[in-house]
Amino acid sequence: MSPWSKISLLISGFSLIILSATRFVLGTWHPLLYVFLAIFLLGFIVSVVLDYKLYLDFLSIKTAQKGLSMGWSLLIVLVFLIAVSYLGNRFNKTFDLTQEGINSLSEQSLSALKDLDSGLTFYIFYKGDKIAPQVSALKQELKMSLALYKQANARVKVAVVNAYKNPLKAEIYLADLPDKNQQELFLFVNYKDRKIRVDSPFSEEDLTSAIIKSKKREFKEILFLTGHGEKDLNDSNPSGLKILNQALTDSGFILKEWNFVQQGEPNKKISLIVSIGPRQSFLPAEKNWLKEYLSKGGNLLLSLDPKEKHGLEDFLKEYGLIFNNDFVLSQLGLLYGGPTRALGVVFDKNNPITKKIPAKQAVFFEKASSLDVEPSAFEKFKFSYLVRTHDQSFTAPQLKRDMKIGKMESLTMALSASSKKESSSDNKEEDKTFQLALFGDSDFLSNRYIYDGANRDLAVNSFVSLAGEEELVSIRPKQPKGAKISLNQSQKMGLILVYIILPLLFLLLSLWLWYKRRSA
Repeated sequence: MSPWSKISLLISGFSLIILSATRFVLGTWHPLLYVFLAIFLLGFIVSVVLDYKLYLDFLSIKTAQKGLSMGWSLLIVLVFLIAVSYLGNRFNKTFDLTQEGINSLSEQSLSALKDLDSGLTFYIFYKGDKIAPQVSALKQELKMSLALYKQANARVKVAVVNAYKNPLKAEIYLADLPDKNQQELFLFVNYKDRKIRVDSPFSEEDLTSAIIKSKKREFKEILFLTGHGEKDLNDSNPSGLKILNQALTDSGFILKEWNFVQQGEPNKKISLIVSIGPRQSFLPAEKNWLKEYLSKGGNLLLSLDPKEKHGLEDFLKEYGLIFNNDFVLSQLGLLYGGPTRALGVVFDKNNPITKKIPAKQAVFFEKASSLDVEPSAFEKFKFSYLVRTHDQSFTAPQLKRDMKIGKMESLTMALSASSKKESSSDNKEEDKTFQLALFGDSDFLSNRYIYDGANRDLAVNSFVSLAGEEELVSIRPKQPKGAKISLNQSQKMGLILVYIILPLLFLLLSLWLWYKRRSA
């Protein structure tokens, strides 16, 4: 090989080393690297041109030809693997074989993605490459979660933005955030230029709720009645409703407290009126207002406690609902805190409020009253037995130490009533249908109990269904079920044999065969 050819080849090699090392250190491609790439290619070409006869003689050797055949085979395999990797990255597809569906989206999420008529983009903002390890891990986990949404709908895109390298984009999204200097990772959904922020921990429910809110063009209002001793919507104490407040706000509802005595009737359309845990009587004028609201196709949710003086028994009877004002007791409740903890285990699978609650889940009501339906009301109204207890439950009119066990039966703790649609006399549009949901307990909605069993599912599903937003139905967090394997001593020895001794024997056998055939 001539001296100039050696120099050209040496320069080419050094350029390749510098190119690789610089690319690794920077972590990204820089335009300056094209210079080293050009030097590498030019040096190699010059070396081949100067000593082309040497290379031709080398290629004519039989050993070299066989080596090149092997090289071509390796190159074909390499190209195949690169193609498979590219296609796998370009057309991402996962197969979820887990029992809990950990690696796939829920039905609610898939439904939210169905009717996208334009591109939807998730923007992940982070501050520089040197972020904390836990933030980096959260960013990677978030990208994996969002990949499921991309896979479900091709209109979904994910953009990862370094706020320091793209300050203009960051300014658009982060400028008005009060915590922009405290947080290191931000997530937004952008659909038709509507920007919705998603807060940590970025669960599937958070992500899907943000998609639905970005698609909505109006936010429905829910009125929480006050003035009767109801539970406080903004109270963070155990008896308050702060957690429920946050869950409904995150679902895109506008919540307002409303005192009829002080404010009168609202002057605009209300999606849902709610009274949770009233302890004082409603005025006749309030009851008339609620009746008129229902007659116009309104939706009402009442969560009442036994032995409280709310005075709504007569109002409910007009809609065929009977509030028995007793206590549901259960021997099984002793396992979960006491006999007054009533377990709801039977759900109406035809009602959108309860159809998504898993069959093996239970809701827990603290000191609940049983409910019934007036038999004659079936001709006028439709009823749904939302939540019923197991058949080892009974009722008592009062709570005392020497209570006798009554008749064991399955008892109703949540009911809904709605008017039957009937065509008007002039054959025009059908009359509007009201919905009235009645719960025999209000504590299951409180901060203390809302996370017990399926209480949160029942709570959120009730509100979104009555407000006509069924697609917002609560998404249960998915937790992988652990599988415990117990091995006896002989099984442990068998695993040691399979995973340690056998591979070692094969290794020794391979060495022995190589030694015997080393000169063949």
